[in-house]
Amino acid sequence: MPIINSILFSMNRALQLDAVLRSFFMHCGDADGVQMNVLYLATDDAYARQYRDLMKAHPKVNFISQENFRKDTLSILNPFAGDDGAEKVYFRLCAIGGIGFPPGSLLDRVWRRTFGYIQRSLTKSFMPRLDENKYVLFLVDDNIFTRAFSLTDAIKALGEQEDLIGFSLRLGKNITHCYVNDQPQTAPAFVPVNEKVFKFDWTSSEQDFGYPMEVSSSLYRLKDILPFVIGLPFENPNVLEDRMAFHAGVFRSSRPFLGCYQNSVTFCNPVNMVQSVIRNRVGDDLRYGVDALKKRFEQGERIRVEAYKGFIPSACHQEIELVFGKVEEQ
Repeated sequence: MPIINSILFSMNRALQLDAVLRSFFMHCGDADGVQMNVLYLATDDAYARQYRDLMKAHPKVNFISQENFRKDTLSILNPFAGDDGAEKVYFRLCAIGGIGFPPGSLLDRVWRRTFGYIQRSLTKSFMPRLDENKYVLFLVDDNIFTRAFSLTDAIKALGEQEDLIGFSLRLGKNITHCYVNDQPQTAPAFVPVNEKVFKFDWTSSEQDFGYPMEVSSSLYRLKDILPFVIGLPFENPNVLEDRMAFHAGVFRSSRPFLGCYQNSVTFCNPVNMVQSVIRNRVGDDLRYGVDALKKRFEQGERIRVEAYKGFIPSACHQEIELVFGKVEEQ
């Protein structure tokens, strides 16, 4: 299977991160073809210790302690490791793209147009060196996988359907509610790609279905996403997604469709918040606050991911009860 480089973003959520990893490896039929990288931020010694515990529990996962979020993310995505000349060009271009202004402002528009020239030159002279068979899977630490799936299905669809911008693991015909806006949403017209996979036109869709660039559970071609991301300034996962979504229109004419399964295979359980940059909607149950879950982890409890097997969410983000068990029971 072609190489998939996955970046899983995590901050002070070791217990929830453990659930993502265990549910992913439980349900992904071809997980051996994925290089799983966890980019984590621990703000105190106790959280850092919990992440070290997870390193022992998940030895096949590559854990990277965050120092500079943008630089760390682009280093994980770096496809030129070992080629000193190419790496120097790559990181210089990454540095240029890090200069940013408020999205939509005059300065931002002028800068994007200026950098657009650099990006076009980059694509023509540099990015063709990218392997056609490399992909990026973005995940976050409140994901829970619930159904069997194969990333080969997504790769096959992206290889055969040039109009696909990516493949969403969180969307499907079952998604009828937008949690972020707390509103029902109309499903788009799903077009069969094969017996397992569908696609829809995100450019004419609403809410979650009209939001093709996100970091919680979507697979993209490296040749598409890398030139796009290195041209964006961002300092944490929320700002990265916000910038990606704001500039998604660059793919409107060339990649107007998004792939998915008939039913989503994962969802985010937004029971708490660890950042204050973008005030997303989250649950307010104190049992699931980050400090409460931190204590549960210290007491040897983990989320029982088996309890969610077969669950079909009605939204990409959906608050549901957390089911706990002791480590020895997992």
